Amino acid sequence: MTGSNMTLLDHEVRESLAGRASFYHLHGLSVHELKDRFRFEDVLFRGGWPELYRDPTLNPIHYLNDIIRVFLKKILYRRVAS
Repeated sequence: MTGSNMTLLDHEVRESLAGRASFYHLHGLSVHELKDRFRFEDVLFRGGWPELYRDPTLNPIHYLNDIIRVFLKKILYRRVAS
């Protein structure tokens, strides 16, 4: 969350983050949490991503594309590294 996970994408860094990284499995907002506050169309378009509801100026398409891009970079890095 602080950006230190970017070291996983850099081929030159030999930092393992061992003992300094904590991993949490976070779930998105549920339909039950959103149903009384937002329109059905908003829930379909923004999903359960809390950040997209907290900041309505964020473009959901750009936000989700950025998440997908980082995920794919991590997968490709793992394939190249192994």
